[in-house]
Amino acid sequence: FEILVFYFSANSRSFFYLFSFWIFVTFVNEFISKMTIHLCKSLIFHSLKNPAHLIHKPYGHGAFSLSVLFFSSLKEKTSRILNPKIIALLRKHDFSSEAATTVAYKLAQLKIPQKYGYIQKWDSVLSFLKDSGFSRAHLETLVKKDPQVISLNLDKSIKPKIKILQDLGFLTPDIADIISVDPWILGRSANNAIAPSVMVLRNLLGSTSEVAKVLRNAGFGVYLKCDLEKTMVPNIQILESCGISKPRIIRNIYIFPRFLTQRPQRMKKFVEKLEKLGCDAKSKMLLHALRSVASMSPLTWKLKWDAFRDL
Repeated sequence: FEILVFYFSANSRSFFYLFSFWIFVTFVNEFISKMTIHLCKSLIFHSLKNPAHLIHKPYGHGAFSLSVLFFSSLKEKTSRILNPKIIALLRKHDFSSEAATTVAYKLAQLKIPQKYGYIQKWDSVLSFLKDSGFSRAHLETLVKKDPQVISLNLDKSIKPKIKILQDLGFLTPDIADIISVDPWILGRSANNAIAPSVMVLRNLLGSTSEVAKVLRNAGFGVYLKCDLEKTMVPNIQILESCGISKPRIIRNIYIFPRFLTQRPQRMKKFVEKLEKLGCDAKSKMLLHALRSVASMSPLTWKLKWDAFRDL
């Protein structure tokens, strides 16, 4: 690859095409690998539920199909690490067979301590969430994303987060949507992280319903996992000093969650970089340019800049 880069260094456009092709090939290989893993997992879980379809009639004198040998061995190994008590608990709370198997397998891989009375404690967590308005779909999504949720301390880790969201004015369906989309919120402090972030968002967006509209989207839970007083508020001030109106900035809260949550020092550097490139700080395109720069690594930025400069 280094030889090719040296060879094409005299022609940036050729290098750009070569690099684009290399990215495409890498993407295809990664896609094929992920699909293969997904297919294997699907076959494993399906075989656990109904292995009969994998059994073929022997060929010749007692010869066995390779698929029978493979999946029988795999089923035996997987069954040994699946805790039937956990599967029974999840099925009690209306988890599908596949979801229960998936969660039990993940819990076994995580090696979560299973102390005396753990089934009763996990049952209490799931029952509390159901009583708090979580549907079966919410619970399956939540626990499949983060199986450790059911092992959290109900009184210290879960109830305070539900209560603070209720006290802040969130409706029951909104709370279930927000937590199931991003269960790692439960690991944040209710009073020192969640409440202050919600207050900042509510002051900017105007109402709790607007905050809920944002947080229900996948990936937007980042707003509850960082100190918005030290990130979003200073970044908005930097953008306003460049002449960008506050309504335009606030629109980015709905569509680019990580843009306003980066360190203010980085935002200042991006503004300085664009000014050195000749971008007018008062230009209406500055906000779009800042988002573009913030979304790329220095190497990607350099490659794209060189490619457009040589057009």
